[in-house]
Amino acid sequence: MIWIAAGVVLLFLVRHLWKIYNHPSNVMTRQAAHMNWVVAGRVKNDNGGNDLLLSRNSYTARIAWQDGTPTLVKPPCTEHFSSFIAIEHWICKAEKGTKPLDIPGSFKEYEEQVLDALTLRDATAVDAYDVYMHYLEVSTSDFDYLNASLELMHDGYQNGIDPAIIGSTLIKALLTAPKRGEKPSAVLRRVASLG
Repeated sequence: MIWIAAGVVLLFLVRHLWKIYNHPSNVMTRQAAHMNWVVAGRVKNDNGGNDLLLSRNSYTARIAWQDGTPTLVKPPCTEHFSSFIAIEHWICKAEKGTKPLDIPGSFKEYEEQVLDALTLRDATAVDAYDVYMHYLEVSTSDFDYLNASLELMHDGYQNGIDPAIIGSTLIKALLTAPKRGEKPSAVLRRVASLG
């Protein structure tokens, strides 16, 4: 009989701990911790409870204890967020204008930086020089791949995308095409459309 009572008590204890673990504010706190937000303190809310303050760099966010909704406190923001992912998107959009990429003045310079990125990136089990030579081989033999890579570079230049990202996209298309039995141009167009 004692074992049954102990089992019931253990069941209620596990259920209570599970409810604490899955409380909306705790879930949001774990999400924020994965995004490098750190606890900065607690603040009383209007209902008498304690909301959690988190900070990262010059930003401070507040997680409501009742429902776990995050709000951006510093800088003050009137927008409502459903999660810290939404806050991160807002921060990226806010910082986009203040931290421009160093994009070269001409397309030719941009293309050279993309090709430099091909030699600097270490592709899986392939020497960087071999990747660059493979790129040149495929570019001269596959006209579709050459057009697709030039279109990707032009779009990257027009949209201010970092040349290293374009270079790694070209590498990804070169290395995954043989594994899938496809032409590199088809893989490049698919990868570019995703990204």
